[in-house]
Amino acid sequence: MNNRPRPVRKKLQRKKAWERPLPPIETEALALPEDSDILFRFAVYGDNQRGVPIHRRVVEDILLSGAEVVLHVGDYVQDGLKSEQWDLQFGEPAGPLLENTVFLGVPGNHDKNSHRYYEIVAPPGGNSWFKAVYGPAAFFGLDSTRELARQADWLRKELPISEEKWKIAFFHEAPYSTSWPWPGGSLKTRQHFLPVLEEFGVDLVFAGHIHNYERFHKEGIPYIITGGGGDTLSKPNQLPNPHMIQSARLHNFCTADIYPDRIEVLARDLRGVPFDGITLEKENGIHEVEIEDRRSYTDSPPIPGKENSSRQPPRKTARQRT
Repeated sequence: MNNRPRPVRKKLQRKKAWERPLPPIETEALALPEDSDILFRFAVYGDNQRGVPIHRRVVEDILLSGAEVVLHVGDYVQDGLKSEQWDLQFGEPAGPLLENTVFLGVPGNHDKNSHRYYEIVAPPGGNSWFKAVYGPAAFFGLDSTRELARQADWLRKELPISEEKWKIAFFHEAPYSTSWPWPGGSLKTRQHFLPVLEEFGVDLVFAGHIHNYERFHKEGIPYIITGGGGDTLSKPNQLPNPHMIQSARLHNFCTADIYPDRIEVLARDLRGVPFDGITLEKENGIHEVEIEDRRSYTDSPPIPGKENSSRQPPRKTARQRT
């Protein structure tokens, strides 16, 4: 009988995504278009949390892009109740954006309605939901962590009287997603926000919460999830999203160029290179932008009714079943 002890195998420690070398920035890809009729560019990102090196890169990319307005879709820190994280994970790396752009940010669930959000992000009017106007665009920032019914009532009053050409909403918890939570997105934002956004014809919606990139269209409105600002990536295509168009598992941010007659949105990787994009026109709807290296989570398009690929959705817990 062999009683010799088995050799102890060392468990390999995988590097966190933010510990890996970052690719070089391609500044030409970030340059503003030379069109004379562009009005301004805004950028969108979120869910930076623990990924400080990646967050710094996203900030650098956005500054190089010439964006005048920046939207943040929430989750600035991993634990909003730990005051020091607001400086280390957000305030310090995002400082150049806070100082040099019009920075508009809404809270995420990790931010826990901390007083540091109001101090550092300084939302318009000191409230976690707001309307901010820049040029021909009205930005409606919403707080998906609390008082959703109250905000829906506020939206019903504000949207019809807003005379700006473009109405853009942004909030943290995406109403649909192929990642999580069960059953494929946030039911509370789906219930409270979507009916109002659809009734009063918002042009474009951004969200986060999901740590990757997803784009879906519903009732003629494009919804873009850009939660790849730094933290660990989520795996797409795990749950059904009947409206899903594109998904990609990579750190990302978006830029959007406002023209008199259209908005062009480009999703970009850490090099600043576009990997997905749409053009939105008032009269002619949504058009796909030609992208040289369009990346997707799957090589083949989703099968109608089976957008969650070949994976089975996770079993419901006892709480979910009730």
